[in-house]
This record gives sequence, structure tokens and C-alpha cells, in this order.
Amino acid sequence: MLVVIPSISLALDCNPPTTGLMAGVGDACYCTGACKIGDIFTVGMNVFNFLKNSIVFPIVVLMIIYGGVMMIFSGGNTTRAQNGRKILTTALVGFAIVVGVGLILSIVLMILTGNLENWMEFMFKQLFGGNPFILPPI
Repeated sequence: MLVVIPSISLALDCNPPTTGLMAGVGDACYCTGACKIGDIFTVGMNVFNFLKNSIVFPIVVLMIIYGGVMMIFSGGNTTRAQNGRKILTTALVGFAIVVGVGLILSIVLMILTGNLENWMEFMFKQLFGGNPFILPPI
């Protein structure tokens, strides 16, 4: 005896998310699991952006503040001023490395997905999270 239950018919509502770690993944990858290499890099880039925005940037800001405060309150002690300058320099170099890695990953992702016609807009979104051609409301 075959029982057909229409409510369990695998007709799932398949709408890929527009935010989160799976944002930008193709419909076929999200719905059926037929992922391409570009989809895998897209998820990797989303993970990188999450780590960059949620962990690295706050740490860089705190280290810049800490190095600056150390330099200000050195009280003429050259060792403390040099330590503050070293912390400040290290934080800025680390920030530059993270931004550089993000740019390299973005370029690799654009080449693999074939999205080369909107290069300027794509890079601006990866760096600043917005569209360079739309001004924010005042």
C-alpha cells in the first residue's frame, strides 16, 4: 500500500540567503548541493569578512588606542614611548596585511566566478561593504 502525503513532498522553499556565511552562493549549490569552486570561495570569503569585521578590526582599534595611550603617558621614559610606537606600528602593519589578503581573495574570487565587468563595485563592496555609486542618505 502506497501512502502519499502531500505535506511532505520535498517541495522546499529554496531561497538562498542574502546575508550570513552563505550569502552569494548560487541557487544550485544552496538548493541541491551542486556547488562549484566559485561557491566554495564565496563561502570562504564570507567567513574571512566575518572574521575581519568582527575580530580583527576591533583588536586593531584597541591596539592603536593602547599604543597611543602608552606613548602619551610615557612621562619622558623613552622605553615606554618606543614600546607604544612599536605596538602602534605592529597594529597598523597587521591591519595592512589583513586588508591586502582581503583584496587578493576578492580578486581570486572575481576571476573564478567570472564577475570581471563590475570590478570597481565588487572591490568597493569587499573593502567598505557598500556601493560606490550610491550615496548614503543625509
